[in-house]
Amino acid sequence: LSTQLDRFEDLLTDLLEISRFDAGAAELALDEVDLSVLVAEEVEAVTPLAAQFGTHLVVDAPMPCVAEVDPRRIRRIVRNLMTNAIEHGERHPITVHVRGDAEAVAVAATNQNQNKQVAVNED
Repeated sequence: LSTQLDRFEDLLTDLLEISRFDAGAAELALDEVDLSVLVAEEVEAVTPLAAQFGTHLVVDAPMPCVAEVDPRRIRRIVRNLMTNAIEHGERHPITVHVRGDAEAVAVAATNQNQNKQVAVNED
């Protein structure tokens, strides 16, 4: 029950933050971040949840992928992506891919049953 309450609180916080952005009351706090490192940290953070579901997580990030992003927002997006992949992945192993070039970076979580992606442009 505690875990579900924590997730509900996170969802409510996300909704309130989205509302602030929509209203122009919040600004992004941009910083140069290596998304390979950020994604690895977030995968580590959801590893206990993956263990509860019997899901194995793998990070596929062969090189640094640096972009100017709001790290807090990207962490939340990656965490939500991973949580959904774990909860709906039916115990299949999940691989999180991180790729980038001079124009863009992308993060994708894949398994045998799904392919959910989020991309972050470096502009």
